[in-house]
Amino acid sequence: MSTEEAKQQFDENKANEAMDRYSRAIAALGVDTMRNLGALNVLVIGLKGVGVETAKNLILAGPRSVTLHDNDTVAIEDLNCNFYLRPQHVGASKRAAAVASSLAELNPYVHVEVSEAELTNEFVATFGAVVVCKTLPKSELVRLNAAARAAHAAFILALTHGVTATFFSDFGDEHVITDADGEPKKTLVVEGISATGVVHVAGDNGHGLDDGDLVSFDEVQGLAINGVTFPIKRIFSETTDPKTGKKRTVQQFNQFQVDTPNFAEFGAYVSGGIVTEVKKRVTLNFRPLAASLSNPIIGNNFYGQVAHPDQLRWMTGVGSQVHLAVHALLQFLDEHGALPQLHSADDAAKVIAIAKRLNEEAKAADGLFLEEVDEKAITKTALYARAELPGYAAFLGGVAAQEVVKKFGKFTPQHQWLHVENFELVGDNVAADAAPVGSRYDHQIAVFGKAFQDKIASQKWFMVGCGALGCEYLKGYAMMGLGTAPGGYVAITDMDRIELSNLSRQFLFRAEHVGKPKSVSAAKVGKTMNPDMNIITYEIKVCDETENVFDDAFWSNLDGVWNALDNVHARRYTDTKCLFYTKPLLESGTQGTKANSEIILPHATTSYSDHKEQETGGIAACTLRNFPHLIEHCIEWARPQFEELFELTPKNFNTLVENRDKFFAQVRKESNTASQLELLQSVKSLLEKSKVRTFEACVHLALEQFTKQYDFRIRDLTHSFPEDARVTDKETGEDLGPFWSGHKRFPRVAAFDLENEAHLEYLFTASNLFAFMFGLEHVRDKAAFKALAANANLQVPAWQPPSKNVSLDDEKKGDEKANTDDDAQLEELFKFFADLDLSTLSLLKVNEFEKDDDTNFHIDFVTICSNMRAWNYRIKETSRLNCKLIAGRIIPALATTTAMITGLVSIEFYKLLLGLPAAEFRNANVNLAMSTFNFFEVSEPFKAQKGFDVSDQRDVIPYPDGFTSWDKIVIDQGDMTLGEFVEAFPKIHHGVVPSLLFKHGITAKDIEEKKGKYLYLDTDGMLPDRRAAHNANLAKKVSELYKETYGDFVNPNRNWIALDGAFEDADGNGAIVPFIKYVFKH
Repeated sequence: MSTEEAKQQFDENKANEAMDRYSRAIAALGVDTMRNLGALNVLVIGLKGVGVETAKNLILAGPRSVTLHDNDTVAIEDLNCNFYLRPQHVGASKRAAAVASSLAELNPYVHVEVSEAELTNEFVATFGAVVVCKTLPKSELVRLNAAARAAHAAFILALTHGVTATFFSDFGDEHVITDADGEPKKTLVVEGISATGVVHVAGDNGHGLDDGDLVSFDEVQGLAINGVTFPIKRIFSETTDPKTGKKRTVQQFNQFQVDTPNFAEFGAYVSGGIVTEVKKRVTLNFRPLAASLSNPIIGNNFYGQVAHPDQLRWMTGVGSQVHLAVHALLQFLDEHGALPQLHSADDAAKVIAIAKRLNEEAKAADGLFLEEVDEKAITKTALYARAELPGYAAFLGGVAAQEVVKKFGKFTPQHQWLHVENFELVGDNVAADAAPVGSRYDHQIAVFGKAFQDKIASQKWFMVGCGALGCEYLKGYAMMGLGTAPGGYVAITDMDRIELSNLSRQFLFRAEHVGKPKSVSAAKVGKTMNPDMNIITYEIKVCDETENVFDDAFWSNLDGVWNALDNVHARRYTDTKCLFYTKPLLESGTQGTKANSEIILPHATTSYSDHKEQETGGIAACTLRNFPHLIEHCIEWARPQFEELFELTPKNFNTLVENRDKFFAQVRKESNTASQLELLQSVKSLLEKSKVRTFEACVHLALEQFTKQYDFRIRDLTHSFPEDARVTDKETGEDLGPFWSGHKRFPRVAAFDLENEAHLEYLFTASNLFAFMFGLEHVRDKAAFKALAANANLQVPAWQPPSKNVSLDDEKKGDEKANTDDDAQLEELFKFFADLDLSTLSLLKVNEFEKDDDTNFHIDFVTICSNMRAWNYRIKETSRLNCKLIAGRIIPALATTTAMITGLVSIEFYKLLLGLPAAEFRNANVNLAMSTFNFFEVSEPFKAQKGFDVSDQRDVIPYPDGFTSWDKIVIDQGDMTLGEFVEAFPKIHHGVVPSLLFKHGITAKDIEEKKGKYLYLDTDGMLPDRRAAHNANLAKKVSELYKETYGDFVNPNRNWIALDGAFEDADGNGAIVPFIKYVFKH
């Protein structure tokens, strides 16, 4: 699209297909970057694996055009990494032409074309970014780089040679970064500002700023600092440790110092204020490729070596050795006209000689000089230089495409070289069966050998989830040939269906797939990439309720599990299955530009569930209800307004109509009288409102809600707490200052006015949502709607002061004790509904919240709700996009990040099949926005140790010592009674006696808090009647008692149960043991 078209398409307040398609990318990149990207022309040179991956990710990102350049004829081995090549292309088509149509289908907004033109300087100058994914002679690369620099185009080099990957980035002599990390700007509420410029901010999370960060102020009363940008300094104070008496320095997290002289000249602070972080502009200087090859280290470099994602390898110079090896390869190509022959020891020796020569030349020119050239590293690079592995192609394709986006100042580019290697994948000698066989897998065979390829083909793996991660992984399986032999397979499951917003990053899907099952659609596309794949598809969740499908035989038959999930709960479930069945688990996740991977190996690493979830702070209920001070508070308040009006209450109404007893049971499940009253009153109110089902009635209902929330609600609050209200100490009566101060903003009333655009918008969206609920046609023309509303005799009743002050408690009224009036009212309402004639009622349509449908008024309603709330409290209003992102819980997502991390996990998969020790595996944390790549060794399993147990509140001893989450106690002694089981357990396991037994997956704390039930409890201390009832259970079979307590097995053929408990050893000490697998039948 043109620059003007991009501006029109990417509008924060518009609802259109582009905003929907790119919504997850916009959440990560921002609207401005998307507009700039929409006017960019990109050239991709080389369309083997890295090239097609880069082009795919770029096209999904949304530049104006992508031009493909590769005139080489397709070879059979190209199918090992290029997923759009087919056997019919081999020997008959040029690479770029063969893949162009498939790439063009990815995004209708991007112009994709093929060029066979000579790569002249003039041709290169027509592009804003040039990405070279083909190993060209050194002199040619240097020329292309110079041509790109002269045209102020970004130049990116992404190459892979066997078990190495190389990346180079050049944004010219000076590149200005306007937003280094892409994180949202911090916004803070001012509680006070001292005469010396010490700023106190509200909240429990601190300001999160660092020395030298920039901030600007707004809404400050008294000081003339609004709109002014200042640097800040953190504030520290000295305290004394009461235990040791030692002095220590502590940061004051809710204070910072405005770092400017003569702050008093700005006046005296009175009240109010918002502080907003200002992103600092950073300038990076880049060297051209010619200079950078021999002198690759630029800027601050902690180790004085070329960067490597593995810190130990960076520190020991591995990155520098790989850099020299790649430099030597390019020089070899310059001198010999081709890369070293595959597996040629003679050519490898020549590359070593060139490397040594280059090293001496660098020394003479004050470049990077290596005291010792690692001949083994250079040999391994040269022997496999012509091979390309799918994992490296995916990794580099993600990194290279994301680098192009950085041209516009958002995010930090790679500065400048990045080398990744996995020399551990190949031995010192080439595999005996590594010669090409004329197969699509010849690249992979060249590295690992034919026997290894056969092993991949016979594997049986289960991929859980088929969204963005799943699409990338499935493509990788097709390229590797996973599960292609008889008996081998890939099983995939995903219960979701494809949505329009999926198309910007889940590249297997097209517009015609929208509404269809993800797993089935992905499998069909995967089979086009490799018809030999054996794919089994499911459309169900992996959970307790589907254990009849994913049963013992299913899990036991697998070689491993590959998670492609987007939520912690599902990840933990698959992790428990891998622990139970002793299967490896390959785990990864993304959020915007950030990604992580974790390789989980039986008995060798920690499990996913071993890691504790990080708690995230929420917004206090009183803030949402009465004292919002940020736009986020208004949006988080607006979403429940939608749910209450148009989703939950109609659902409750329909439950009543369909089944009165079920409705009453649902009401009684509410935790307290106040909540039950609220539910019954809301349904009764809707019952009255639904009697007249006309559009005009919907308009009256909308006005009623407007008046309730933005007029009367505010009047009630300000009546209870007037503008001059004071806060007094409850015990002493001391005046503590004004009530409306700090983050508490005195609100204003919105008196309805049909001529006010915001008021009209609220009426318009709410009326249409009520109309949907009543089964009426929408009125989509706003002018027609306004005319209808003007003739609807709309009147606002007079406000009546509340009988009692507004409650400011965080918890719902009535949580502790219901009063007599509430009880009487509740009883009256139950009687009303018990006597109600349901035969006259008809069901309502429920507005299930859907953020990605721009025609349903859902996001429009939340947006105007939020902005009306913001107007009440004098908060700056926000865009439709921001409301959609926050209310829709949209997680930033990019195809680039997904491709990158899945490529890294695929490399680790090779290690698994090679049987490498755990020390050779690497987990990864990557942030493409900051160009930070961190690979680190996998963690050993946590071993149970003697010590104080917080949940048990006593010292405990592990039996056996040092057991891990991978261990379990297997008891296979027939169908015992509970009494027999308890008696037998000490004989089976180290003399340990159970004092409490319960279902695996719940905890003793859950039982204590009445959130779970137990199977067995030591009866000491029990009351006689409870002891008798419990003792009766001792005679019951454990399997039957388990089903009585927790329900029937989903899979009736299951012959085991998993148990946890509390235990003591023979000496009465607290004991901890692995979970128990009790086999009760065969």
